[in-house]
Amino acid sequence: DDADTQQQGWLEVAALASSYLDSSRLGAAGACGLVVQMLHRHAQDVKVQENGWKAAVALAYKDAGNRRRLCAAGVLEQLVQAVKGHMPHAGVQLIAWWAAGRLAVDQASRLKLGSAGACALLVQAFRAHRSSDVREVLQFAASKLTDDCQEN
Repeated sequence: DDADTQQQGWLEVAALASSYLDSSRLGAAGACGLVVQMLHRHAQDVKVQENGWKAAVALAYKDAGNRRRLCAAGVLEQLVQAVKGHMPHAGVQLIAWWAAGRLAVDQASRLKLGSAGACALLVQAFRAHRSSDVREVLQFAASKLTDDCQEN
């Protein structure tokens, strides 16, 4: 449960999950629920957040089953808490908003993120970060959150 071990472990999970086959196996073995638990447990640790969100993105990429598992484990709510709690940290903002874009693939997830305050936080992140890399990801997330979703 040590934060250093967690941040290194989630970096390894992200590397493993970059292969679609490994991603599916990891998700089926419980990695989705674990990543959400660790993101919650180490909510104040920037490195655990960065690497945990990298793992979440890798697990969710091209794997609908893992996206469902992550959402069922509370990843959307945890995402809102991460971007809110780490507003000044460009690394957390970049990877967490990238995750938002990867997770907001259906109406239900878009609405859940919107009702949890993600759209207002996205505006705050635009105001707080001038980096072109972060802004590019924020634009990606904004397009995904509002795609065919007037409520957001």
